[in-house]
Amino acid sequence: AETRDDQAENMVASAKKVYASKTLSKDDWYMILVNEDNPIPEGFEVKLHKLSTGQKVDERIVAPLDEMFQAMRAEGLQPMVCSGYRTIEKQHNLFEDDIMQQVRKGATYDQAFYKAKEYTAMPGASEHHTGLAVDIVGKGYQQLNAAQAKTKEALWLAEHSAEYGFILRYPADKTDVTGIAYESWHFRYVGKEAAKYITDNQLALEEFIDMLN
Repeated sequence: AETRDDQAENMVASAKKVYASKTLSKDDWYMILVNEDNPIPEGFEVKLHKLSTGQKVDERIVAPLDEMFQAMRAEGLQPMVCSGYRTIEKQHNLFEDDIMQQVRKGATYDQAFYKAKEYTAMPGASEHHTGLAVDIVGKGYQQLNAAQAKTKEALWLAEHSAEYGFILRYPADKTDVTGIAYESWHFRYVGKEAAKYITDNQLALEEFIDMLN
């Protein structure tokens, strides 16, 4: 019988075959892949726009982000970006804080390091360095935990974000591919064409980029 892993591999292989004729490229600015295996390029620069919350994002995603938030507000939701662009120094501090939290719970430093990596990218390996990633919550519940996935804002985003060019970057069933545990709040801009395809075919960004020329 076909295992779940076999089904996943077949799904990705089928998706690759279908997508072969598309026009997107790995070189497109919104296709940049940043993870532990692909750290942010040295000297990477991005023009940032400051949001009303004080967070900053790549200025090129402001319009689609605003359009998405307007649609959410029209339905009575209260979305906000609680984290956008981060410097490597900021990521370093967050990562070290997460390690120390685990140490205070009784873990050794090595244990704490690997536990922290499950939820927080290492400095240089975070999508937040690109300005294309945003952590989105509702004003009524701003905790980044399991309960966040059940908020009206998170449920709406899971269903509609692709319409505006955003994807749920770290799905629950793709941890083995992304290296990051499920985050219902972390969305990444990839453009409408890619977002629709990735969402419709239940792919991780890593799998999609493997298809591109």
